[in-house]
Amino acid sequence: MVVMRRNRYRWKVVTLVFSILLITHLAFPEKREVDSLQRLMKGATDSSRVRILNELSWIYKNIQVDSATKYARTALTLARKTGKRTFISKSYNSLGNAFQAGGHYDSALHYLKLSIQTQVSNGDSTGVANVLNNIGIIYDEQGDYDQALQSYFQGLRLAQRSGEGNVEAFILTNIGIVFKKQKQYDRVLEYYQQALAIYQKLKHQFGITVTSGNIGSVLIQTGDYRRSLQFSEDARKGYEKLGYVRYIPYTLGNMGIAYDSLHQYGVAEKFYRDAFQQHIGFENKYEAAYTGKNLVLLYHKLRRPAEALTYAQQSVALARAIGAKEMLRDAYYAMAQTHRDLGRYQEAYQYQTRYSSLNDSLKEESKTKTIMELQVRYETEARELELSKQNEVIANNQLELTQRKYQLLALGSATIIVVISALLVVQYQRGKRKKLEQESEFQLKLAQARLENELHQDRLRISRDLHDNIGSRLLFLYNAAENLPAAGDLEKKRQLSQFARNTLHELRRTVWFINKERVLAEELESRLKEYVQLLQPLSDLQVAVTREGDGNVSLTSPQAEAIFRVAQEAAGNALKHGHASALSIRLEAQASRILLEVKDNGKGFETTQSSDTLGGNGLRNMKVHAENVKGTVDVRSEVGQGTTVRLSINL
Repeated sequence: MVVMRRNRYRWKVVTLVFSILLITHLAFPEKREVDSLQRLMKGATDSSRVRILNELSWIYKNIQVDSATKYARTALTLARKTGKRTFISKSYNSLGNAFQAGGHYDSALHYLKLSIQTQVSNGDSTGVANVLNNIGIIYDEQGDYDQALQSYFQGLRLAQRSGEGNVEAFILTNIGIVFKKQKQYDRVLEYYQQALAIYQKLKHQFGITVTSGNIGSVLIQTGDYRRSLQFSEDARKGYEKLGYVRYIPYTLGNMGIAYDSLHQYGVAEKFYRDAFQQHIGFENKYEAAYTGKNLVLLYHKLRRPAEALTYAQQSVALARAIGAKEMLRDAYYAMAQTHRDLGRYQEAYQYQTRYSSLNDSLKEESKTKTIMELQVRYETEARELELSKQNEVIANNQLELTQRKYQLLALGSATIIVVISALLVVQYQRGKRKKLEQESEFQLKLAQARLENELHQDRLRISRDLHDNIGSRLLFLYNAAENLPAAGDLEKKRQLSQFARNTLHELRRTVWFINKERVLAEELESRLKEYVQLLQPLSDLQVAVTREGDGNVSLTSPQAEAIFRVAQEAAGNALKHGHASALSIRLEAQASRILLEVKDNGKGFETTQSSDTLGGNGLRNMKVHAENVKGTVDVRSEVGQGTTVRLSINL
């Protein structure tokens, strides 16, 4: 599947993939098919039981991986009992496919390669082609497209020589999918059309239907929307005729995108809504969320914000239910835009902040992965260096034993031994010097990597502050101004004016923290009081700021900023979630430690259960700020007793 961005939302164009195993092409089978196979197990011969077990493994591969693995293992045990190499090789294939479905790629490749070895000895070129295709799928999923294409083309040549059209067409489809991920759409169409021609020749209706739908999805990417509609409609009719109703909403969603792109919004709305309802009915939450976002985008263009809000809320709920972070990020953006269209600027800003926070979190996850890979590389080099040192010791011991041996065997050859020993010593010293140079270079690289990481963290902190605290506000102001009528609505203009003034104060605070190398505790107290003065006119919340200890205690700028941001988050949570009427902010400054305590009299919550306050962005942001300065955050709350947030930082 390929994703095309448009107006910060995602068009999701669906490519359906099916596989071939033995004589079936079942995909998302109905319960009756499973029941039928299980009934056939009773009284069946061992050979028939192997076939049925492999069929069941294939069915459950995309439904319940554990069951697929269990059926494949049972099939392999029974196949070995029969002694028939054909059954053994196909069971290896089934087990490899089950491990692939579960993401256990090393195990999958192990069993698939065993399957190839067995089928080669049997002279089964078609079977080898099928397994090579499955290996290509694994490399494709791992992002190793070169290896994937190598496996696919090897399997394609074997399938062409054996005249096995089904396998050939399927491999052609998978080759097209690799090129689709690389956005080489002309090549994608070339391979998809070759596959379609084969299926049409074989009168393989399921293959024709799936491939027609896939071609339709690619034509959307190329902008050929009318041809896309033709192929998508053919696919819809095909699924309906074959009884594969689970696939129909995918084609409806693609047709909705095509009509939307052709500005036929009324027709697009119908297809989107039908696709959404059917995805919900089949519990395709992932696809339903994407279709919901497409509807939000459509209603945004049609200036129907109330309807947009309904689907934006559902997209958020669906994304949360399945833990899809990228989808949730986009759904947050849809919610921000929709609330803005409704004139709900506070809610719009809240969702814009959630969007920004989650977007940065996803970027940070990617960066963390890169850093971890670098660390692993360095650790590997260190282990290799240590192993090299151990080999040196072994070599030195061997040299000593060799010298003794020669002394015992030929005392008369002392001169030669001395010469040889001298040469070896020189060689050893050179090797030792080289290893020391390598170790020094390694330590230098490691120090550079650590320094670069520290600089990266500093840059990340500054950019996060500007992006989260200022960028989000400015973007919100821009979008709100764009949609504000030229005349009238004085209340909205007043609200935006107040929001702009608050943004200016936030910018000044951020710049102040960045420009300061050290911050005194009494200066931090003053900044907190300034924030409270701005906060109180906007709400009925009564806030008191106090300080205990030495006001001359010095903090680094990041430490002071972390304390301020945690206090800001805690105050916001007390107002928004806790519905508090009173809040106290206390600083306790000591030479070795500084403590922040924010206490409210709000409704509180059960800390053993999830809640917006406990598990939302607020607490996550507090933890991030604390971790950046090696501090700790403790949140304590009871229902009806309010909430207390404590941040402790060692100085």
